[in-house]
Amino acid sequence: MTKGIRRVLWVIMNGFIAMCLYLATMQGAVWSKNIVIFLAYFNCIVSCLAGLIPSVKEKVYESGRSVSVWIDVPYDVLMILWMVGFGWFWLAILWAISSFLQSSIYDHNPKDIEEKA
Repeated sequence: MTKGIRRVLWVIMNGFIAMCLYLATMQGAVWSKNIVIFLAYFNCIVSCLAGLIPSVKEKVYESGRSVSVWIDVPYDVLMILWMVGFGWFWLAILWAISSFLQSSIYDHNPKDIEEKA
C-alpha cells in the first residue's frame, strides 16, 4: 500500500473516531459512544498484540507510520485530553496505553533491541 493511500485512510479513520467522540460528548449520541468504546478497546488490544509478537512488530516497524509523528502524537494527546475532560478516564487510559505502545513499535527497531539483549 502506498504512503499516500495510507495517509488518506488515516485521515478517514481518525476523522471518523473524532466525529464519533464529538457526537458522543457534545450531542449525547449513545451509538457514537459505543463505537468510540469499541474502537478504543480494539486499538489497545491490537497494539498489545503487535508489540508482543516479534514478527508482527518487525513488519509494522518496516512499514512505518502512516502520517508524521508531528500529526499522530498531537492527535492522540487531543483525544486523551478530550476524554479526560468529559470524565472518560478509563477510556483515556486505554487510548494512552495504545498510543505509547504504537510509539514504542514505530520508534525503536526491534532488530536493534534483540542485538543489545
